[in-house]
Amino acid sequence: MFLSKYQCGKDFVSEIFKEIIEQKEKSEFKHFRYTPVELYQDLLEN
Repeated sequence: MFLSKYQCGKDFVSEIFKEIIEQKEKSEFKHFRYTPVELYQDLLEN
């Protein structure tokens, strides 16, 4: 398999998962911080 054979593959997948987790954390934080109207506005803008 690519990931077990090449270190660059492991690094790439690791960076992708890191980015996904950061985006998910930001999204979850918004649900605690923003009002429903602000969430809707953020959705329209992004």
